[in-house]
Amino acid sequence: MDWLSDDLLLLCSRGRVGRVYTIGYALMAAELIRLAARERIEIRGDQIVLTSAEPTGDAELDAALAGIAEWLARRGPTSG
Repeated sequence: MDWLSDDLLLLCSRGRVGRVYTIGYALMAAELIRLAARERIEIRGDQIVLTSAEPTGDAELDAALAGIAEWLARRGPTSG
């Protein structure tokens, strides 16, 4: 899974991904997939659930994980 972001950037550089703003969304999705593969997050229904805040050892993923944890803390508990 670690190659996912690299492949997306390669596709972007060759004009294979549409509009510029979609690149950012694609890279964020790649980070979510990588975090899910490392069992740091889960998607339950339409919610992101933090299952472990333990660092991954990858600086970019750890920054994404910290950002998700911060966002979830600000958002507060949700019903359901």
